Amino acid sequence: MKLDMDLVRAILLQAEAAPPNQFPKIELPEYPEDAITEHIQLLAERGLLDAAIAPSGFGSKRIATAFVRRLTWQGHEFLQNAKNEQVWERTKRFIKDKGGTVSFELFKDVLMRIASQHLGLSP
Repeated sequence: MKLDMDLVRAILLQAEAAPPNQFPKIELPEYPEDAITEHIQLLAERGLLDAAIAPSGFGSKRIATAFVRRLTWQGHEFLQNAKNEQVWERTKRFIKDKGGTVSFELFKDVLMRIASQHLGLSP
C-alpha cells in the first residue's frame, strides 16, 4: 500500500469536523475501507491522530477496525497548513514536478513553505 496524502488530508479534515468532545466519524466512500484503516493507523503512529487500532486476529486482514478518538495538536498544526485547497494543490504539484515522492517530513516542510508564501510571509 502506498501512502496517499489526499487520504491523509481527508481523514484529518473529517476528524477536525467532529463536534467538541465527540468521536469523529470517518466516512470516505471514495476510498476502500482497508486503505482508510491503514492510513488511520499510520496517522496515529505519526502522532497526528489519537486512535484505537483493533487487530483482526483471523483471516488475511491485519486490522479489524481503526477508531479515531481525536485529532492531536500535531494533527491540527499539519491541517492548518493543509486546509487551503490552493496551498494543498500547489504543494502536490511542486513535489510532483520535482520527482514525485518525498518523505512525510519533507512533504510537511514544503507544505509549510507554500502556506507561508500564500500568506506573503516568505519570498
